[in-house]
Order: sequence, then C-alpha cells, then structure tokens
Amino acid sequence: HGTRKCGNYGDAVTLETLKDFHRERVLILANSGADLIAFETTPNKLEAKAYAELLEEEAIDIPAWFTFASKDGINVVSGDSIFECASIANACKQVVAVGINCTPPRFIQGLISYVT
Repeated sequence: HGTRKCGNYGDAVTLETLKDFHRERVLILANSGADLIAFETTPNKLEAKAYAELLEEEAIDIPAWFTFASKDGINVVSGDSIFECASIANACKQVVAVGINCTPPRFIQGLISYVT
C-alpha cells in the first residue's frame, strides 16, 4: 500500500500507535518458538523506534534484525537518514543485524559504506 512505499503515515500515527499496532504480532512471534524476529522493509525511523521499544518493553529475548529500503542511497523511503535508522537498531540489544532490501542495486555499495 502507498504509505509503506513512502513511510508517511500522517500526523495521526504516533510512536504509541505503531507500538500498539505491532505489539500483538511481535508477542505471537516471541511466544511461537521463533529463533529470530525479522522486521523487514522498515520505512522510517519512527517505526524502527517502535520496534526497538517493543522488543525492550516486552523483554523479548529473541534476536531480531531490521531491514530498511532506501530511495536514494542515503535515506530510507520516508526521507529519514539511513544512518539514524541504523543507529536506532544498533542501540537495541536484541538487534543482531541491519539489512537493506527493496532498494535499487546501484545504491547498495554506498549504503553499506555509509552505515559502517
């Protein structure tokens, strides 16, 4: 859907809205016996923050990874800095990896260099 492509959910969607939206799904995965939780194609830093806070608040002791999509090799699709998004993931003890997906191949090498 359109908001996932641009990461703009509008002013009505807050950090708490996103956490409430994802909480049940994350808890189901955490209680399923999963070895890893993958948060794929994260469109903005607000959603990355929601994922990180959920993992910490719910004391989920399962490794996770976040992936982001980039529109230009520097920013995620919302326009937020890929570096800021990766930093949110890096600050969360449960996150063991950050990846890039759904991104034109020409941006991958630069993104890897930019966030390391």
